[in-house]
Amino acid sequence: MRLHVICIGDEILLGHTTNMNLTYLGNKLHEHGYMIQREVCIPDTPEMIRRTLREELREADIIITVGGLGPTKDDVTRPVIAEELGLNLNVNEKLLTRIRDYLSRRHVNIPEEAMRTQAMVPDKATILPNNNGTAPGLWCKSADKAVIMLPGPPRELEPMFEQSVLPGLRQHSPPDVVTTTIHTCGMPESRLAEQVEGILEDFPQVATAFCARPFLVDVRLTATPENGKNLEQAEHVIRRSIGATAFPKGITTIAQALAEELKHRSLTVCFAESCTGGELGSSITEIPGASTYFAGGIVAYSNEIKQKLLGVSTETLKHYGAVSEQTAREMTRAAMKQFGTDTSAAVTGIAGPGGGTADKPVGLVYVATAIHDQLNVQRFQFPGNRDNIRRRTTTTALNQLRLQIMNQQEPGRT
Repeated sequence: MRLHVICIGDEILLGHTTNMNLTYLGNKLHEHGYMIQREVCIPDTPEMIRRTLREELREADIIITVGGLGPTKDDVTRPVIAEELGLNLNVNEKLLTRIRDYLSRRHVNIPEEAMRTQAMVPDKATILPNNNGTAPGLWCKSADKAVIMLPGPPRELEPMFEQSVLPGLRQHSPPDVVTTTIHTCGMPESRLAEQVEGILEDFPQVATAFCARPFLVDVRLTATPENGKNLEQAEHVIRRSIGATAFPKGITTIAQALAEELKHRSLTVCFAESCTGGELGSSITEIPGASTYFAGGIVAYSNEIKQKLLGVSTETLKHYGAVSEQTAREMTRAAMKQFGTDTSAAVTGIAGPGGGTADKPVGLVYVATAIHDQLNVQRFQFPGNRDNIRRRTTTTALNQLRLQIMNQQEPGRT
């Protein structure tokens, strides 16, 4: 099945909005055995929508459009596509009532004409319900092809895609492939690739691809449906080979992986942060239920706050500096004592672009992690700009604590 995506909106092309919808669609489609063959991003003008749709219809079996279904004058996706497909637009009274009710419950008033605009449905189109907004999705057929129109806001698009579009795709065409992803942290891509590719020599039916980010690498395994068993066996062997480098199945982020270890062992955690400015705490609290294991954190950016809130000694700061193994040690111990937790992580470093010296260059970071009385401090020299250094530090600290917890002896667990 040839599947193309058209993302519509000036705000994307101007750089005002990051196109997270494409990332989401690509990941979800691949997860369910479908691949996007082409994506194009265009401004929301009738001429460009019309021309692009004609081009895509020549090659694609299914076209997914994103955006331009709102009530304003620049939301022209619906009427232009209907015209191109030779379909009449009519107000769907049930849909109009639903839109009125939705807005009324939220005490929002918009002109009647705007509501009627969003209730316009092409002939014989399937309405994809929108439980998080007013603009419905629309599935239109044209001969043996289909055009699926989705709203732009992710909070509307994502549930609509999972609840309505994916089931429709399965009915339209079975998946081309079966696929799985092994999320990993801590092993360089080149070393991981060498290990995985060596294993896959025994599984020639399974293809692999690697997606690398700072300290994180996703291993994507793909096979045809009839070779699904081979894919499962290959995944099992790879996971056994790379061990703790791989997150548990179903876990996609390092924060989730750490959270699973904390919950499994009934441990609590706190953070003391300098150069990351709260990113450790932010990443862990993105997970629902984090309050059961995360006690809190201290962002101690200045030396004064390191002394006042974390008790870092004047002598340590004077002789070793804020970015040092000694300061990291004192930060993590003090945090554990203040919050009364079983584990902790502390980070201190130079994120740049200024502040570096010959002895302590930009990118120098110390990460201290502790479980009860066992403390581990690692020194790192990270490349890249300020944002990259901070993200690497956050990922490294969470993973260092995760591995330290996993290395604890625990009866009955292998």
